[in-house]
Amino acid sequence: MNGAREARDREHFDAIAGSLAAKDLAPSSRSARRRRVEQTIAAVPVESYDRVLEVGCGAGFASRALRARCRQYIGIDHSRRLIEVAVDKNADDGVRFEESSIDDFEPRSRFDLVFLIGVLHHLEDPARSMATMATWLLPGGYLVANEPQPANPLIRAARRVRSRFDLSFSSEQEEISASGLRGLFAGAGLESVTITPQGFLSTPFAELVLRPFAVMAPLARMACVADGLLEKLPFSWLAGLSWNLIGCGRAPGSW
Repeated sequence: MNGAREARDREHFDAIAGSLAAKDLAPSSRSARRRRVEQTIAAVPVESYDRVLEVGCGAGFASRALRARCRQYIGIDHSRRLIEVAVDKNADDGVRFEESSIDDFEPRSRFDLVFLIGVLHHLEDPARSMATMATWLLPGGYLVANEPQPANPLIRAARRVRSRFDLSFSSEQEEISASGLRGLFAGAGLESVTITPQGFLSTPFAELVLRPFAVMAPLARMACVADGLLEKLPFSWLAGLSWNLIGCGRAPGSW
């Protein structure tokens, strides 16, 4: 991502840094947001990792879900304000945050796992960015992306409604179809690509701080439990119904 679009995107996320952090802290949304991270990582057929990189880490709360599973977590984001919040809220031993775009990032060594949640659809050239991120993987390492998909017309309508009143919703984003996501992984030279649905009932709770918390927090937890059941059903039943898709691909070679 570069040029005018990157500048607008950075400005947008600098402006909403506080509200994004609030979503990870609010009782009505934090369980759904954590579940989205956990389900994204669960797409990888490996239980633990040495070095993990999150691209577009935002306020860095995903690091909390990974602390017991990796030796070192690094989160990058091109929003300076979000990195400041991440350092303030989530800095810890083995956890590091860095202000950087994909184009500017210079890793000191390669990673077992690179993951990103809701990032590709903001990028000006996602194919080029995927190819860049694939070079950051160790042989046999995994790249995982969780992205909004356009298959369900009701969900597309809900996103249009949200865009009118939610200031955190960026107008410069595009949904990615299952075939489009698979193509991005294959085009980056990744192997054993899988596409799985994520988020049927819990995603609205992850994206909005809903009140009253006494009512919405239990509903969010119930939605997470229901999603856990739905996501175990055959993918052919559900491909066009979920809010998001998780793409996972493996770098050639072995650790």
